[in-house]
Amino acid sequence: VEMVQDETSGYDALWPASEYCKQIFEQRSRQTGLAGYKTADIFSSPMVVMSWPQVTDALTRRGMVRSQDGALYINDMPKLLKMIEDRTKWKDVDSAVAMIYGAVNTKSTDPTKSNSGATLMGLYAGIMNGGDPPTVQQLEPLLKRLKAIAERGGMQEASSGDIFSHALSQGVGAY
Repeated sequence: VEMVQDETSGYDALWPASEYCKQIFEQRSRQTGLAGYKTADIFSSPMVVMSWPQVTDALTRRGMVRSQDGALYINDMPKLLKMIEDRTKWKDVDSAVAMIYGAVNTKSTDPTKSNSGATLMGLYAGIMNGGDPPTVQQLEPLLKRLKAIAERGGMQEASSGDIFSHALSQGVGAY
């Protein structure tokens, strides 16, 4: 998000992380008179959730995570979101994760500054809206719930790389 809002002169290419970010760049370009640029959708990456084996094993036993072709997939995001909103304690999820203090949660980057965080909140908003992306009018009543989830994650990092680094250094339970 910040990339398309910062000064872009001197760059040969930008890689906005979403259609929304591309629109921010295009709007800013029109306002500043920047012309001659091209946009293209080069690739699309999946949302990746980093976790620990104890956690994924426990969620697999609850039917929320499945293994396919060597990768793990969250196959019941509504159930995960319910656990987050209900503040389900890890000790109540599975005895193998009882040592993790606190409630089930996801930690993301700041959704106001990072596409990763905005994408996760967008996913949650869609789930809260019955599986459909909410309109502006439908989003308004969901904002309090989304804000509560974001705030429970604590201080939000600026980049996914920072979260990954902290998770590796601080271990299961901290991240």
